[in-house]
Amino acid sequence: MTPAAGDDFITVPENLEDGRAFLQVRIALFGRLLAVMTTLFLIGSASSYFLLTPDPSLTLRLSLDKYDLLAIALFLGLWALTRRGRLPLGLLRGLEAGVSILTCAGYALMVQGSTQELNLLVPVLAAMAVLMTRAMIIPTTPRRTFAISLVACVPFVVSAYFLARDIGAETSIPSILGPTVYVGCWLGMITALATLASRIVFGLEQKVRAARKLGQYTLVARIGQGGMGVVYRAEHAMLRRPTAIKVLPPEKMGDENVRRFEREVQLTSQLTHPNTICIYDYGRTPDGLFYYAMEYLDGFTLTELVELAGPLPPARVAFLMRQAAGSLDEAHGIGLIHRDVKPDNIVVCARGGAADVVKVLDFGLVKAHHSPDPALSQADALVGTPLTMSPEAFLEPGSVGAASDIYALGAVAYYLATGRHVFQATSLFALSAMHVGEPPEPPSQARGEPLPEAMERLILECLAKKPADRPPSARELERRWAALIDGGWSSDDALGWWQKHQADLATRRGPRSATPDRQTLVPFEATVPVER
Repeated sequence: MTPAAGDDFITVPENLEDGRAFLQVRIALFGRLLAVMTTLFLIGSASSYFLLTPDPSLTLRLSLDKYDLLAIALFLGLWALTRRGRLPLGLLRGLEAGVSILTCAGYALMVQGSTQELNLLVPVLAAMAVLMTRAMIIPTTPRRTFAISLVACVPFVVSAYFLARDIGAETSIPSILGPTVYVGCWLGMITALATLASRIVFGLEQKVRAARKLGQYTLVARIGQGGMGVVYRAEHAMLRRPTAIKVLPPEKMGDENVRRFEREVQLTSQLTHPNTICIYDYGRTPDGLFYYAMEYLDGFTLTELVELAGPLPPARVAFLMRQAAGSLDEAHGIGLIHRDVKPDNIVVCARGGAADVVKVLDFGLVKAHHSPDPALSQADALVGTPLTMSPEAFLEPGSVGAASDIYALGAVAYYLATGRHVFQATSLFALSAMHVGEPPEPPSQARGEPLPEAMERLILECLAKKPADRPPSARELERRWAALIDGGWSSDDALGWWQKHQADLATRRGPRSATPDRQTLVPFEATVPVER
């Protein structure tokens, strides 16, 4: 079994804390589910009695039993308790076992004073519902389920013996033991079924656990998907650090795609700039699934940043763009062209005590000069994101070079400064015509307030139609962006902004529980590459 593109891995946490949290969630579900089931049973029972004997007082006396009410109280108490903060693992295990055993003991006491042996079968079936629900909801070993079920069934055997003795006081010992053995057979079947159910559920979870492993990494939750891979949050078996794993989906495991995917990680791993995403490892599973591991970025894409904060202060634009330009400068220096620079492929995060740290990622469309395999470089394909693609990327895809990345970075800067893209259209044809022949609206006009003249000039220079009219290199671009910061946005300013918006980041992370994080920290699904 291998992870597919649509899988969300939500069970069998690997580390102790996630395992404890997962158990607490499932015990809460167990308590709530049985409280609802028991209440619905009582409502149905009362309705049936009322239809047969329309006497409210008689109906209540016949349908309501103190032990049923006790069971509901226990289930609701278990649900309420497990919803309040972090409970120790030992306490959680004691609670689920204790409530299961006490509830069954209460059902066994229901028959005291009865005059019919048949009355014992109703609480036996109720105990069966409790034990089977526990086996299917709460993750536990078959041995533990067997032990708890056996202990929970003992009170029924005792009740069956005394009930048979009281009903037939003059009968022989074998006659008394007959009903006891009969009930014991029922209870043995219940224990066996609960143990079998627990074994099946536990076995399936073990298989899921194995399927979630890629080498030394354990997949936790899917966080993104793009044209060339699915991205999961994962953990290393020994280091326990959060990691992002990109996996080539099984349906794309053709030879060319595998070579391209492998080439992507090999090229990206050459990059060591602090503003480029770091590649940790890559490999294949025994069944041939290709994956690579990279650093996990807990922050905002530039798209999300603008959606949250609106157009950014000019100095902050320069602060972020200087870092992105530095990342591209290293790539260009070793002959790599990104070809898909866009707001969704640049993440801003807090790293090592510093804030507003830029990470350029997703070099999946990277092009290497003098590629040994021209087919892998897609030289004849229209590749990239139309909102930030350069004119030459539309006209002559094979001529795309470093200047195209500079154009795209200018489009990103325009977006940060104005809160809108350079061009917007309803069709790819109209958008390409704008990039090729239409001058962009000056950023100050799009923003609705003046920008520093040097910044406006630099953005428009990056967006020049001819590559020769743009800044000559990413290094030059980095230098010019650095000059534009001019003390207007410092590390302290960045840190203050992040402290102010911790709640926004926490909302995006989702609750830290056994359920998967509702994160899209590296949203590869934002735009799928356009090819023709």
